[in-house]
Amino acid sequence: WAVGADKGAGPVVLHGDSEGWTRLVTGTTGDLWWVFGPTPSEVIMVGEGGTALRYDQEADLLTPLDTGTDATLFGVWGTPERLWAVGGTLPPDDGPPVLLRIEGETVTHEPLPAGLPDGVMLFKVWGTSADDVWVIGEQGVQCHFDGEGWSYLPVEGAPRLVTLHGDGQGLRVV
Repeated sequence: WAVGADKGAGPVVLHGDSEGWTRLVTGTTGDLWWVFGPTPSEVIMVGEGGTALRYDQEADLLTPLDTGTDATLFGVWGTPERLWAVGGTLPPDDGPPVLLRIEGETVTHEPLPAGLPDGVMLFKVWGTSADDVWVIGEQGVQCHFDGEGWSYLPVEGAPRLVTLHGDGQGLRVV
């Protein structure tokens, strides 16, 4: 799966397989920033204006989720039972970071950990399991979810952490 910019015909959403690439028409507008597949038949896409779309390949059903925000969502990751989406407000506007919990069709705004700087954007989320989830963002923001709650673990001297990934054995922040 690949997602991208809206050049006037809706965001680019492509699915590749052994036959090639196929475009999925979403019926929405705005750029999409990230896509994640919590199961082999489902993907979640996030982007501008608080957009979160769930696509069930087996049913060929696209469902928009009500995120309760108009902030840009830059990342999404999770398990089939619980997903996390992150983002923030692009300059020149100012707003709080966004951390969303998605369980089924229910989206809730997760309380941010104490000490997190005001107005930062959160860019990506990744984890090894439901109780080992990491979020990164501007001003060296790094947060960890241990299954019970979020903690703020800043990376001193890092101006902007844009993406992260891992292999189940360790975390890599870029």
